[in-house]
Amino acid sequence: LIFFPPSGFQFPGMGRDLYERYPFVRELYEKVNRKARGVLGDKNFDVREISFDGEKEDFKQDHNLIVMQIAIAAYQMALWEVFKETYGAERTPKAVMGASRGATAAYYAAGVFSLEQAVEFTIRHTQYLQEVSDALGRRRMALITGLPRGDLEDIIKPQDSEIVLFYHPASFVISAEENK
Repeated sequence: LIFFPPSGFQFPGMGRDLYERYPFVRELYEKVNRKARGVLGDKNFDVREISFDGEKEDFKQDHNLIVMQIAIAAYQMALWEVFKETYGAERTPKAVMGASRGATAAYYAAGVFSLEQAVEFTIRHTQYLQEVSDALGRRRMALITGLPRGDLEDIIKPQDSEIVLFYHPASFVISAEENK
């Protein structure tokens, strides 16, 4: 099993060593840049700027979230490619998993997404989450897993909270006023 973690592990210089060591990782980052430039409409976009040269401040969750999410996805996909190159088909894991942002790399590793699809999904998903967050204003959000929808609604209704995103039958994002 290989597990791709959610965001929060990112760090300045993330991916630089892989980029410098492996030509196929350089190619991966170029493909990420090409796809992201097209989707974002920004011909100057370069994920390497924040991944390799970013300052610690750049890695905070609220600092240019789309760029950070692309950087995390690129790094995790690069790690997968290095794993495959290093260990070959005979060591391919029986399963891959990812939590939150790590799910994109898991989809890529499992062959569900091409690299281009993974980059576009990362961008569109992050844009959608930003739109939801902006629409909700100054509200707190939390991911709740493991409860059926009806049970969750019974718990949050007295708190003046609401379900704002639905991932699967027992995984939801709830929202409440910041002071609740």
